[in-house]
Amino acid sequence: MTKINKTSVLLSDKTKTCSNSCVLKHNYGISSCHIQKLDDYIKIIVDGNNKITYNNSEYTLQNVRLYKGSWYTFANKNKPKYSLVLQHIGDGKLTLVIPIKVASLVGSIFGTSMNKKSQLFFNQFASQITNSNEKKVVNVVNWSLDSIIPTNTPFWTFNTSKEPSISDITIVFDVDYPMAISNSDVIYLKKAELKEQKPKKHSSDFTIEYNKLGFEGFTNQEGFTSMREGMVGNDNFECIPIEIDGEPVDQATGVAYGDKDMEKGIPWNKLLDNPFIIIIIATLILMAVYFVVIPGIITLIAGDEHYTMYEIWQIS
Repeated sequence: MTKINKTSVLLSDKTKTCSNSCVLKHNYGISSCHIQKLDDYIKIIVDGNNKITYNNSEYTLQNVRLYKGSWYTFANKNKPKYSLVLQHIGDGKLTLVIPIKVASLVGSIFGTSMNKKSQLFFNQFASQITNSNEKKVVNVVNWSLDSIIPTNTPFWTFNTSKEPSISDITIVFDVDYPMAISNSDVIYLKKAELKEQKPKKHSSDFTIEYNKLGFEGFTNQEGFTSMREGMVGNDNFECIPIEIDGEPVDQATGVAYGDKDMEKGIPWNKLLDNPFIIIIIATLILMAVYFVVIPGIITLIAGDEHYTMYEIWQIS
């Protein structure tokens, strides 16, 4: 069993930016899926040629684990519901730590296609999770780790190796920009009865750098974070700030979410997440069928005669 470094650090300082370019590229292919509950995590087994490049060094995926809680302490006591940990090997080791929050708590700020993809990622296997350590084959369709990797998202990076010549890099994506999992899939995950991870004593032995997406205005391209393998590099990348007047910005449109919500009017996506709203809508539909559609069909069959539901009831 491969050991993953669980050294905890305090991740709060966003002023010390990357000394290198900190360019992260990923190329995870379409994969099958096996899951297995082991100790305090869920092991997710993928296949295919899954590679990642960080600062021109290539790494190959070794294992994927889903933990409850977080190894790290973030500012303002903010913490994820789960942490997805991907470990790679190459010229040393590289570990990605992706914070996961419940979709209803992520809210409209992260209601982008990226987080919809992450919900679909979990949705394809979450229902198969149990408290058993039996390895399960899950039937998935067009399923890839690409769906769960944050794109153009700030992250902290540090080398946990005590030897300067050895690379053991950890990248922790900012918990303020989490990926999402649906409420229904969280219910399935509870069946695994995972022990919640708690950060250990903070270590100050590492140089922690922050790679922020927040371009200074729309022109400065410093701080470019991640891009999908095959995309054109920085020279042709459209720079979008992460905030406008304190409002987070949709990276797909460049519109502040506060303004975007005002443009949209009623947030239908949030309303439809409410089970009571769904019940009310279903009730109205049933009433319409009962009092309008059925009498209309009877009237159509009877010809010129028009029947109400009460009259149909009396006849029967």
